[in-house]
Amino acid sequence: MMRPLLVCALAATAAAEVVQVDAPTVGAFLENAADKLVILDFYAPWCGHCQRLEPVLTKFALDHPDVAVAKIDATKRMNERLADAHGADSYPTLRFRRSGSTEFVDYDGARDAEGFALLAARLQKPAIARLKKYDAKALEKLTVHKPRVAFLLTAPFEENLKEFESVANDLAHVASFALVDDHKNTGLYPGKVGCVAPNASVHRFPGGDLRDWVEKHNEELVSSLGPHNFRRIGLKRMVVAAVVDPEEDLAAQGAEALMRAAAAGFHADIREAFAFGVLDGRRWDEYIATFDLQVSDLPRVLVLDRPAERFFDEYRPPETGDGEVAAAALRNYLRSIMRGEAKARYLNWRGFPDRLKRFWARRKGLVLAGAVVVVLLFVAIGRACAGGDEEKEKEE
Repeated sequence: MMRPLLVCALAATAAAEVVQVDAPTVGAFLENAADKLVILDFYAPWCGHCQRLEPVLTKFALDHPDVAVAKIDATKRMNERLADAHGADSYPTLRFRRSGSTEFVDYDGARDAEGFALLAARLQKPAIARLKKYDAKALEKLTVHKPRVAFLLTAPFEENLKEFESVANDLAHVASFALVDDHKNTGLYPGKVGCVAPNASVHRFPGGDLRDWVEKHNEELVSSLGPHNFRRIGLKRMVVAAVVDPEEDLAAQGAEALMRAAAAGFHADIREAFAFGVLDGRRWDEYIATFDLQVSDLPRVLVLDRPAERFFDEYRPPETGDGEVAAAALRNYLRSIMRGEAKARYLNWRGFPDRLKRFWARRKGLVLAGAVVVVLLFVAIGRACAGGDEEKEKEE
């Protein structure tokens, strides 16, 4: 009798709110969820991040009755084995199961209303779309969700299908995938994988670890950058950042156009090594000061190599001229970085000598004036002391 009552209680709440479950009741919750998208939130009552996430998940559950959301107190003894089975060793840990699947995977998207809504939207459709042909209309449909990127496999599928399906099933909540029966207009050879995006040429998979390659290139052609995503993007590729002042509208638009022109063509070496983006230097003025930049210096182009804690800043975007020529010059500069020919500047302690030199170059007049003042002050103090000694000698 108790089990039907429990199922009825879960049925009444699952469509309207986040359901509190424990190890003994999670089976009934999943059974009641049937083929819905399921999200599990493993939390700790004392965790501040968990407390901030709770109202976001609650509102999401209320707005999406077609999604079953449950929270599990991972600190309870009865839930320890369940938490271990889901790898919940930090809080909150979010896991989800797509509609029709029995396997849970980690959720690593944005933990806000937009991020969860995007998860639900992506997982309402199959992990892999099937297209008879590829054209502009198909691209628009494939890239309707951010990031506006899609990964294609063209027929015949036999050689790469198994790996492609595996990656798509794991990453369908953050990326878009499609099988294309006719390779025409894709820019790909038959049976091959590539990455497509609006206003960009196809980027062909060079071979290797497909999952790693998809994660690397599942970014906008030109991203909106900030300290929040420099690290994530910069782990896979060096970041080419156009640092702009939005109040200087024309200059900011020109710098963004330069990024797009440099990234858009058939330049496989550039696309493999670099990610492109635009950074609001006025908003992040304290951050750009790390690179000896002020708002008055903008626009500028920075190339950041985060793992090596270094950056390159010798390229200057032209104020006027042919955009394609400027983009070609930027690509040549990036290739000089790849060849180890460009001069790097370093962050943290390795960059101290360089910062000291730049400080001297910019403020040597002020430093010298200060030194003169200090010397004169010591001279004055010395004379005053000497005068005092002479007065004492006369009194004696």
